[in-house]
Amino acid sequence: MSDWGDLVARVRGLSTHLLGAGQLRAIAGSGGLAQLSAAIAQAGVIPAPLERAGVRLLEQGIRRHASRQLHLVWRWAGDRTSRLAPLVEDEDRRSIRAMLRGAASGTPPEARLAGLVATPSLPERALLELARRGDVASVASQLAAMGSPYASAILEEASRQYPDLLRLECALNTRFAARATAAAARAAAPMRAHVSSVLDVENCWTARLLPVNGSPVDVADYFVEGGAELSRDRWLAAATAPTVVAREAILQQTAASPWLRAAAVGTARVEDAVLQATIAHQHGLARQDPLGTAPIIEYVLRLRAEVRALQRMAWSVSLRVPAAAIAQALEPVP
Repeated sequence: MSDWGDLVARVRGLSTHLLGAGQLRAIAGSGGLAQLSAAIAQAGVIPAPLERAGVRLLEQGIRRHASRQLHLVWRWAGDRTSRLAPLVEDEDRRSIRAMLRGAASGTPPEARLAGLVATPSLPERALLELARRGDVASVASQLAAMGSPYASAILEEASRQYPDLLRLECALNTRFAARATAAAARAAAPMRAHVSSVLDVENCWTARLLPVNGSPVDVADYFVEGGAELSRDRWLAAATAPTVVAREAILQQTAASPWLRAAAVGTARVEDAVLQATIAHQHGLARQDPLGTAPIIEYVLRLRAEVRALQRMAWSVSLRVPAAAIAQALEPVP
């Protein structure tokens, strides 16, 4: 018998407060930040409309709401959090990756936080501190000062005069794979499969981003073990193909799952497409086993999707993007 029944019931209750497509489209029609703030408050995401509806404060409110929801799930899980740890590990990995990319490119601190969900292990104050770091070395040092298990994975590369961002991300993914796979081994099959799918997607993206004309010896270290669909041999075939088009063709031929097929195509909204496909899969699993871990995985992923949608909306409104274009961006990725 499943021991997740009580948590699933509570998570299903939280799920009723997630915004549906119709609600998001209605919010997207807000004429300015003040109106958007009021609409998001009415939807229950922030406590009240912001008196000074700046995009940074609005984005912070959205992020803090998601963090509170995730903390509720963790508190209710009690001693079962170790079996749900890959979900938090994945959010932490995404947050650290965003900080490394932002520091490498000189992105303003507030922009580095877009679409992120603070977790019990990387709370809001930690994300804000990381976002203020001026280079990748100081991001790694700050993570070490915070006691993050990901710090030691990236310190060596981050300390180089000219750090390789792809190597940093590969080191991050490798540490995530080790930690998440170990945690998933104690969990049910849906969590193990979910971790494998995350690693497949990351390997897929790495294969597309590697420099053209790299030899198997040059690129082999970029492959991260732990996926289920994309074998090392097929990955090497893709990663060493002479053009991005050829790489995408090999990856698409290999992909069986909708999320990996989505990851293999370099569209502007590839991350949204992968997230939508993964949520749909978890929803199907949740219907098959309504008292297992799939409903919990689905909820956490939907929470991430909501944050991404609302924060993108906030920035779009602040940049005076037409409401029709904002609403169109909310449509499912084909």
